[in-house]
Amino acid sequence: MMAQDERLRATSEILNSMKIIKLQSWEEKFKNSVNSLREREFKWLSEGQFRKAYGTLLYWMSPTMISSVVFLGCILFKSVPLNASTIFTVLASLRSMGEPVRMIPEALSVMIQVKVSFDRLNAFLLDDELKDDEIRKLPSPNSDESLRIQKGIFSWYPESAIQTLKEVNLEAKCEQKIAVCGPVGAGKSSLLFAILGEMPKISGAVDVFGTIAYVSQTSWIQSGIVRDNILYGKPINGQEQI
Repeated sequence: MMAQDERLRATSEILNSMKIIKLQSWEEKFKNSVNSLREREFKWLSEGQFRKAYGTLLYWMSPTMISSVVFLGCILFKSVPLNASTIFTVLASLRSMGEPVRMIPEALSVMIQVKVSFDRLNAFLLDDELKDDEIRKLPSPNSDESLRIQKGIFSWYPESAIQTLKEVNLEAKCEQKIAVCGPVGAGKSSLLFAILGEMPKISGAVDVFGTIAYVSQTSWIQSGIVRDNILYGKPINGQEQI
C-alpha cells in the first residue's frame, strides 16, 4: 500500500511538473537545464572511465614493478643472494598474493552497493504505515449522503508543520456530481487521496457512506495551440471563434 501510494504521488508530481512546463512555455529553459546536467554527468563518467583505465594499467604493471623493486632492493642492500631458488620463491609469492589483492577493490565496491541497498530497504520498511482510522466507513441504508468531511486537515508529512489541506468541509449527496477546479498545485489530487484515506489526516473527520471507487485519468495536452487541443483534428466551424 505504501509503495503504491509513493508511486501515485511521484506520478502526480511528474505530471504536475510537465503541465507547469508546458503551460508556462519553459521548454527551452528546461531543455538547457537538462543539457547542463547531462554535461556534468558526462564529465563525471569520463573521469570514472579514465580512473578505471589507470587502475587497469596499474594492475597489469604492478607485478613487474613490484618484483623489480624487490630484486633491486636485494641487490642494493645485499640482504639475500639472488639465486634461482630465491627468484622463483619471490615470483611465486607475488603471484599468489596478486589474486587476493585484485579482489579488494571489487569487494569494497560490493560492500558499498550492499550498504546503499540496505539503507533504501531500511528507509522503506521504517516508513509510517497508513492508519485504518483515516476514514470512517458507515453503512448507508437510510442516508442520502455519500461523503462528508468536517474540518479536515491533511498533510503528506505529518511530522512537519506544513499543512497540505486545511479546514476542508465537504458534503456530497448520493448521485450528485461535483467538479473540483483550481490551478496546478492547488491540491485537487491531494483532496482525492484524502477521501480515499491514502493521505495522513491531522485532524477532522472523513465519513464515507457505503463503498467508494477511484478511477484515475492521465491528463495530457498536444504540442500545439489551444485550438488544436480543443478540436483534436476535427474541422472548425466557421461560426465559432476559438
